[in-house]
Amino acid sequence: MKKRILTLAMALALVLTAFASTALAVETMYLYAPTGKTVNVRSEPSTAGGSATVLQMTPIGTAVQVEEYLSNGWAAIIWGSYGTAYVKTEFLSSVQRGPSGGGVTPVTPSTDKEKAMNSLASELSSFKQVTSSYTIYPMPRRASGFVNFRLAPVQYGKEYYRVYANNALTVLGETKGWYQVRDENTGVVGYIVKSLTTLAP
Repeated sequence: MKKRILTLAMALALVLTAFASTALAVETMYLYAPTGKTVNVRSEPSTAGGSATVLQMTPIGTAVQVEEYLSNGWAAIIWGSYGTAYVKTEFLSSVQRGPSGGGVTPVTPSTDKEKAMNSLASELSSFKQVTSSYTIYPMPRRASGFVNFRLAPVQYGKEYYRVYANNALTVLGETKGWYQVRDENTGVVGYIVKSLTTLAP
């Protein structure tokens, strides 16, 4: 019990530190399309897959957290439990606007910090160490892609770096949706979302 409380306290401290150190790294932008009411949020930074890559037709004015601007005219955004999704940069605006450029009704979701803390508490309450460690590999959604290796088991947690399909990871523990792993290339311990892993490279 004491060990679990200590783990929770350490993780909370780490994720709060992560917010402080990455406050400028994640930018809030708003979806905007002058000719329509929705913007396609996609699983890939491309329209080549057609409707198959559309995760959601999202109302304009929706606030999104931009993680990275790609060189091909797309932006990587945080998309809930899915993780990283993509929108064209031409559909991003620094101000919240409606179809004709006018205002839209603002939505006031909980802050990223609140979301992270609630999600983190839920995940850590289910944490358990594995009795025997084993090896897994990242499973990016596209062949040339990557998976975020994070400081804490929460989508808004600090990203240590990116891991790729052939990157061996040793499982040390798990929560409902995450594995606690050690990167065998660096020795760093962190978390990777379960749905983006596989037992074979």
